[in-house]
Amino acid sequence: MALAIYTYDLPLGQSARRDYERGNQERIVQLLHQPGVRELRAYRHPLGITPQVMVQIEFDGLSAVEHWHDSHLYREVLADLVQQGCRNILVDVWDSSPVVPTPLQVPRATARGG
Repeated sequence: MALAIYTYDLPLGQSARRDYERGNQERIVQLLHQPGVRELRAYRHPLGITPQVMVQIEFDGLSAVEHWHDSHLYREVLADLVQQGCRNILVDVWDSSPVVPTPLQVPRATARGG
């Protein structure tokens, strides 16, 4: 499992933000159909400070991330973000830890408080 984390700031102005939100719905669907993509999560900073957006995409492994980053669609997505007015775009890629190679979950009884 590998994780790609994208952070950036939203476009300035209400009109630009509406265009950003409308334009990205189709891109999300396209992204979820890319080989090796397992899951996508998106977050907004609750205080609106930089970075304002964080998107996490979980992949089957590093080769799937590399395939995505080499794709034409990836270049289009980044170009669209810039064209829409997103700023401070950063990309981090992480690989699984040998100590905890798969996600751990809290046991059900503990999760409910006892």
